[in-house]
Amino acid sequence: MQPHKTTILLARAGYGPMLALELGQRFGIQAQLLGDDGVETDPDLNIPIYSETVFARQHLPTAIHIPLDPLDQAVRDMMAQFTKTAQRPNRQKGRWTFHCYGLEDNQANQLALKLEKTLLSQVKQHLPKLWKRYLDPAAMATGQTLPGDFVVQLYCQNASSSWLSAGSFASGISPYIAGNLRMRARPDAPSRSSRKLEEAFRVLGKKPSPGETAVDLGAAPGGWSYGLARQGALVTAVDATDLKLPDTKTFRENVQHVRENGLLYLPPSPVDWLCCDMVVSPYETLRVLRNWLDKQLMQHFIINLKLPKSEPWKPIAEAMDLMQRHPWHTFKARHLFHDRFEITLMASREKPLSVKPAP
Repeated sequence: MQPHKTTILLARAGYGPMLALELGQRFGIQAQLLGDDGVETDPDLNIPIYSETVFARQHLPTAIHIPLDPLDQAVRDMMAQFTKTAQRPNRQKGRWTFHCYGLEDNQANQLALKLEKTLLSQVKQHLPKLWKRYLDPAAMATGQTLPGDFVVQLYCQNASSSWLSAGSFASGISPYIAGNLRMRARPDAPSRSSRKLEEAFRVLGKKPSPGETAVDLGAAPGGWSYGLARQGALVTAVDATDLKLPDTKTFRENVQHVRENGLLYLPPSPVDWLCCDMVVSPYETLRVLRNWLDKQLMQHFIINLKLPKSEPWKPIAEAMDLMQRHPWHTFKARHLFHDRFEITLMASREKPLSVKPAP
């Protein structure tokens, strides 16, 4: 009997209901919740890939359910699927990697680590031709994936349930484990929000070039001004509160602190970048964005929207409608790894480029 196959989209742990809401509101798809962390749908249904959504982070195509109790039987079932994958004509040449993970369930994470070691050892022993084409996840994620490259994913939902999937990166699977793009913490950064901005540069496919101008609204304590200046941008940091930037030449020369209200500030002439991470109502942030768009004051923007507990989809839908009236080359709305109960809007008038993190 063939195992039942399903398609899974995973969100951040606990954000499955938000993903289900998005699929219903934006795409008219009624998806079944998979715990609190994702959704599952019929594999024949035309669902968006993770990068076309706000809340999905990873895509598991044609996933099959494998109970984890008893564990020995689970390993045998998983190896049977590895063998089938190795025998498929479209899996004979490409490089591959293995993502084995839980989300925020400690038992599931510990089990995933154990299963990863066991399964890779068995692949090496019993499927040597497949093993020769293996790349570790970090090498695959940081390099250039090729059309035939694929990933086997084992998502341990909890201590008793798992899902196994194999699919090509070209079909829309994140090269990062669980879709989590973690940025390195920098000890001299004024706040953790600098990692959020760096992640946004990667997702947008665009970052400031040295000498480009940027306005950072609601800049204090300076996390985003820090990230912009590190790229060489000339930053106008707008906030009535003091900044906590490192006292180095880069930040003294590249950042001008303007003590004004970020909700009201407008630059004397257009700039290259508008950035905003103000802790205000999302509707106030969208009013600011609408004003800047109407006056054509920037070429690119990265804006953070803090979501309300009541009707969280409403400001997101408003942001989508706003960008439909301003059809720039690139627009993305994503719940980033470094976001909390908020989303990040990113847009550029220009074609995106491949962006690597600054050293």
